[in-house]
Amino acid sequence: MRVAVDGSAVGPEHSGARTRLLHLLLAYAALERRHELVVFCRPDAGLAERLAPAGIECVAVERPPPPWRRFCVPAVAWRARLRRVGAGALQAETLPVPRCGSLPLLLTIHDLRDLEPGCGGSAARRLYARFLLGPALRRVARVIAVSETTRTRLVERLCVPPERVAVVPNAPDPAVARVEDAAALATFHRRFALRGRFVLALGHVEPRKNLGVLVEAVRLLRRRAQFADVQVVLAGRGAPRQARALLRQAEREEPVPLVLTGPLDEDERSAALSAAACLAVPSLDEGFGLVPLEAMRARCPVVAARRGALEEVVGDAALLFDARDAAELARSLERVLADQSEARRLVERGVRRAAEFDWSRSAAALRAVHDAVCTAHAGR
Repeated sequence: MRVAVDGSAVGPEHSGARTRLLHLLLAYAALERRHELVVFCRPDAGLAERLAPAGIECVAVERPPPPWRRFCVPAVAWRARLRRVGAGALQAETLPVPRCGSLPLLLTIHDLRDLEPGCGGSAARRLYARFLLGPALRRVARVIAVSETTRTRLVERLCVPPERVAVVPNAPDPAVARVEDAAALATFHRRFALRGRFVLALGHVEPRKNLGVLVEAVRLLRRRAQFADVQVVLAGRGAPRQARALLRQAEREEPVPLVLTGPLDEDERSAALSAAACLAVPSLDEGFGLVPLEAMRARCPVVAARRGALEEVVGDAALLFDARDAAELARSLERVLADQSEARRLVERGVRRAAEFDWSRSAAALRAVHDAVCTAHAGR
């Protein structure tokens, strides 16, 4: 079977969706070939430069329109595009669910954040998730969930038949690694004027990430003299309004040193994780949680909220806390920062936990999904 993968919504900037698409398909190309892949991608995304040498055909497409316009694309348009590349199935990587007529449709669901209160997103996205996503999933041959948690939500909340949901998990970005070079770490500190220890939050600055509770937790922590040097570093792109709100929160009567770095490249991400006292993940919802695994790979201790798939992903290799409880997060940070044996224990467990997730195994799981869809479609 020739499977067209729609990666047109993935841009050049770092994201979990980009990491997944790139490394999953590279690992897929390294397997014994039973199906051919052709990937629709933007010319500026940098995907073709990585995928084409691995033997994956890439077709350049324009930057996709907003979701509401993609929702209106008729089935005839998708059928024409798939006919041009000779594809017998479409694997969509983003919502809304496309229409492609009688050809098998596979859909990757990264999370169901738009069903969760307080996780942001536009009103249109929330309405789509609440009223239209469930019916749209009925025309999907296989739904690909990134975690067991997401699979359970699809079955229980959107009534997707269990046999039509397959789990193809994520894995850490192989480019993320521990940085031992003191000069490189010093350069990172100088670039962002960092002094003393810092707690890192790595990812988009958006309401779902619940970063305000981290600022409050560090404020509580800094009231004790031994933690007065602790800063907060928020690394990632995000909405200016959300960033301004966090800065205002940090400048209240007990100021918290807060650094917003903006997006980081691969080397800077490794440096940030290697230099941080720990990574904090206070998210209100995560469909998987790539960043904690990448921190573990870089030997950075992790504290994470008991929300979404985070508990499933980190296992016993992180300290867990209530996402709404700044005091509990402060106590977790204190355990890591004040107790070196506790930090080492988390690092050792984290290295083992990160190694349990592997793109080759995920690629084999994806190929099994393609096998099942191919067999079912051939039997019609």
